[in-house]
Amino acid sequence: MEADEGEGWVRGEEEDGGGGEEEEKERVVQMSEIVKWTPPPTGVLKVNVDGALDKREGKGGVGIAVRDEFGQLVLAVAIPLPNVWSVEVVEATGFRYALESIRDQSEEDFVVEGDAQGVTQML
Repeated sequence: MEADEGEGWVRGEEEDGGGGEEEEKERVVQMSEIVKWTPPPTGVLKVNVDGALDKREGKGGVGIAVRDEFGQLVLAVAIPLPNVWSVEVVEATGFRYALESIRDQSEEDFVVEGDAQGVTQML
C-alpha cells in the first residue's frame, strides 16, 4: 500500500482469489487521521492496543505495543482472535493481555491508549 502525499487515502492492490485468473483490483481506504505517537512521562510505560475485526467471518486480531519514555519497545505482540464479534471484545482482550504481561514483568506505572473509547474509559 502506498499513501498519496498530502491526502488521507491509502491505495493498495488486491488479487482476485477465484478461478485461477489473477485480476488486480484497486481498493481505496480512507484514513481518518494520522496521529503521531507521543511518549509517556519519565518512568511510565505506554500501552497501545489496536484491534481489527471481520464481522462476516467472526475473526479478529489485536496488536499490542508497550513502550517506555524513550520509545523503546518493552513488549510487542500480535494475537489472532477467532470467534469474536465485537471490536470492544478484541481491544479488551488486547489490554488484558498487555496489562497481565506488564504486571508480571515490571513494577513501572503505565498509561493506556486505544481507539475503542468505551474500553479505555473502563480501564
